[in-house]
Amino acid sequence: MNNRILLSFIFCFIGPLFTGHVSHAQLVDGVAARYQMVLDRLDDLVEKYPDTSEIIELGTNDKDKTIYVLKVTDPKAEETSHQLVVGGHHGNEYGSVEVAMAFAESIAKKPLEGRTVYVLPALNITGYNTNTRREDFIDPNRDYPGPCGSHDTSTSKEPKDDDNKPFQLKSTKLLADFLVEKNISASLTLHTYGNVITYPWSVNYEQITNDHDTFVAMAELGSEKNNYKIGTAADLLYFVAGNFVDYAYWEHGVWAFLFEIGTSHYPSDKSVKEAISLNVPAMRDMLDVAPAERSVSHAYDLTCPKDEDILLNNILRERHPEWHSH
Repeated sequence: MNNRILLSFIFCFIGPLFTGHVSHAQLVDGVAARYQMVLDRLDDLVEKYPDTSEIIELGTNDKDKTIYVLKVTDPKAEETSHQLVVGGHHGNEYGSVEVAMAFAESIAKKPLEGRTVYVLPALNITGYNTNTRREDFIDPNRDYPGPCGSHDTSTSKEPKDDDNKPFQLKSTKLLADFLVEKNISASLTLHTYGNVITYPWSVNYEQITNDHDTFVAMAELGSEKNNYKIGTAADLLYFVAGNFVDYAYWEHGVWAFLFEIGTSHYPSDKSVKEAISLNVPAMRDMLDVAPAERSVSHAYDLTCPKDEDILLNNILRERHPEWHSH
């Protein structure tokens, strides 16, 4: 037994006998959950930066596990706009969680001026704890309403009769409600991998929003720091119905972006450090210039893809498993 495993055993099982408490303790099959480590790190951040940060609850998921959010506020501002960063829609995308945590520490130490930023490191607790993409066989980032419906176009999952029905997961519904409750005006969702920054629309080729110039200007600012390609997901990767970015903009006018970070779902420690050094500054710069007010021109008045386009998209994705991200 190596030292790390031994120390984890002592902390998780022997420690509570003496302290009677494990912060946010959740044990899964006799092993400390990966998500528990995230929560412990959030606790450490709040202890280190109590004037700027606090932990709040998003709610409980379908497994009755509480999803936690770090709230970071500029203490000098009387009023702030509200922004959101989300990692871990997909449980196997470890790098997204690590970049979210690094960003959380960055803004807790030095808050964005005039901003309140909510950082949700891992939305999909079930998938994160088991290192699987989906949550209960459902892809969280295909579980939102959208201008062209809501569906998981991948075939590598258990079939369900209601694939096109949004909000099959409590976690995605909680996040959608959070946008309204906190009046979120801008959001960044983190995924792996691909080295791109995307923005709406994601549902069909060569489609842009009425706010295209603003999206491009913000994405270019981020790209100056991380050198990522920018564009819509449909043009850079593939089209995606039921994703969070399109939903947040289409339904609420949120200035929503998605980062596909790095070149692997399972990055090395060196690659994680590189991803953090590239993307945390990019994220800070983009949120720093994001409009404080939501868009008022966010309607979708274009053409949804045809069935044959969806079929072709599915075939391409199955032939290129490296595209199974976003």
